[in-house]
Parts: sequence; C-alpha cells; structure tokens
Amino acid sequence: MGNYKLQMYIPDLRKQVCAFQKRVYHSFTWRHAAYLDWKHIRNPYLEEPLIYVALHDGQVVGMRALFGTCWEAGGSKGKIVLPSASDAGIEPEHRDSGLFEDLTSYVMDDLGKRDYSHVLNLSPTPSNYVVSVMTMGWRPMGSAEKMIRGGNPMGSAVARAPCSSSKTMEAVREARINASRKIKKVLQVSGFVNLDRNVRSGKSPLSISRKPQPQAMAELVQQIGGDGRLRHVRDPAYFSWRFGNPRFCYRFLFWGGNNPDGYMVLQNKVGHSHVNIVDWEGRTPQIRSDLLEAAIKLGQFRTMGTWGATLPGSAIEALQKAGFTYANATAGSSSGHEGRLMLKPLGPDAENSCILGRHPLEQDNWDLRMIYSDGG
Repeated sequence: MGNYKLQMYIPDLRKQVCAFQKRVYHSFTWRHAAYLDWKHIRNPYLEEPLIYVALHDGQVVGMRALFGTCWEAGGSKGKIVLPSASDAGIEPEHRDSGLFEDLTSYVMDDLGKRDYSHVLNLSPTPSNYVVSVMTMGWRPMGSAEKMIRGGNPMGSAVARAPCSSSKTMEAVREARINASRKIKKVLQVSGFVNLDRNVRSGKSPLSISRKPQPQAMAELVQQIGGDGRLRHVRDPAYFSWRFGNPRFCYRFLFWGGNNPDGYMVLQNKVGHSHVNIVDWEGRTPQIRSDLLEAAIKLGQFRTMGTWGATLPGSAIEALQKAGFTYANATAGSSSGHEGRLMLKPLGPDAENSCILGRHPLEQDNWDLRMIYSDGG
C-alpha cells in the first residue's frame, strides 16, 4: 500500500484522528472529540498524550493510543505510572499489510525510551489478545472473571443485523446510527430509567447521585486501606477525572450521607440496557451487601456485570447470593479469551522485573476493578 509515516500525535491532527475513529468505530464524531479530550488530553498522569498514528499520503490510517494509570501497593512507598493500551485501529484497506505490527513496535520502542517499565492492557479484544500474546511479546496476567446477573449482557436499543457485503455493512451501520439517534432522542433509552424513577428520599442511609463525591470516596478508600496488592490510586484527582467519560453515564450509590461508609459506582452505555458495577467499597461486608441489594431492587436492571477475579470472598458470596454467576465463554470459540488481561514488560531485564516489589504476572498480586479498564 505504499510507505507509511509513523509519529506521535500533534494537535494539528485532532480533526483527522476524530474522523478516523468515526470511520473505524462507526459512531458520532463529537463523541470521539470529547473522548479524546477527556481520556488523553486531560489524563492526570501524563504530561503529553501517548497517541501514535500512522499516516498514508498525509492521512491518518492507523492509531494506537495509551492512557496513564497510577498504581500503589500496601507496605510499599511510592507510586508508579504505567501506560494502559486502548483505542487501537487500522483502516480496513490498510489491514493485513503489517502496519499494525509496525505501529506497535514503534510505540513500544518509544515507551521504552521514556523509561516505562511495563505496559498494561486490561481490555483487549479476543483477537488482539491472541495476536499480542502469540507474536508480539505480551504476557498473560490472568482473567477479569466477569460475573453476570440476568440474561444476555449485550442488550441494546438497536438490533444487530447480518451483513453479507461491505456496501451492505456500511448501509446497515448507517441505519443503526440513525435508528439509535432517533431512539435515544425520543425514548432517552438508559439502563438507569428504573433506578432514577425509584429513588426515594427519606430516613434511609442510602443516597443516589449522578455525580461522584471525589473527596469523600478517596477518604473512605484510604481509611479502609489496602491488603498489599497492586491497586490503582483512587484519590480525589482520579475520581474527579475518571467519571468524565462521555461514552458512558454513571450512578453513584452512597451509604451514609456526606461521609459515606460505602459506595457503589454503576456504569451504563446510553442505548444499552446492561449495567456494570465498576467500583464498590464498604467499611464492612454488610454495607457492601446492602448497597448491592439496593442497586438490584431499585434498578431492576435486565442484566448486571462486574469483575470477580480479585474481589474479597465476602463480595463474591454476596454476588452469588444475589444471582450473579461467572460468565462462561463458548467452548472452542475466540470468545474463550474474552476478559483476559495482559501486560508487556519493557527494558533489558523486563521478564524478571517487578512492579513495586510485586511480580506482575501473578494475578494474586493485583486488586483489579472494572473502573481501571478501558471499558469502565
């Protein structure tokens, strides 16, 4: 397909990057612009965005981006910033040309020069996971072990139709976008319709908000403390930034008023019925259980999901008691890699390197939540 120019993102490429994402992901340009600003430009852990592009005849035809994450571990002084992979894509006509591999190598070489020790990917697609682990030096670091309550977690306001040709596919995609726009405008489809309708004021310690309480949430996390595993920093700056994702909407359940003893963060993608529990804390197992019971009773969600891999036993027990089960992948299909997590070590002694004294390829060394992932 000719020569490609690989380079870092510059502001002059903003419109091109947004248009590229619209073509590749088939959604609204304004959402990509807002998403780009939120996730990469305003990320609290990076001085400059880690966005890499491939240009062909001056046009963006490929992209690999990473956002900043910050980790700590109980009993260990200091914190470490690690890039987390997200937002990758290649224009259809430029696929199968080796461009994805070349762009990835360019990205990893640059990250190594910037003295990052590891790169995370907490939300790889099944196909990306297989290619990355088999041929590109990534290492498995466990599974999210998603737990689901209800039926099909992919419930959406827009039906999925089969496609038999590229032209048909494009027509169907446009039809889906138009139908989605009309449905959202007329019906305001949201997974939180019942939750918002059922909110009651009274003497209950439960309150529900559309906005986080960054200071109070961070103080609760600090007071509860860690158990020595690697966990993402959850301070006021992180909470203030994290829930600005324009692709999702959130509800915050607090137990105990202005100084809550627990909270649960629910996430929903507009146009879909599925709701995720992306973060969940409580001073006691009973408070966590009460929050879960309230979310289920008031929300009446068709399906709910969360990551179960590294939750404490009492939380797993509460979820199972409420009807959550582990989502089993279909045997023999690529979905067997759904929810897998991976990491790429960088540097000369990468294979044996630790993160804050913990070996990163052992899942028991991590406290992982859906909020940390690209899809949270």
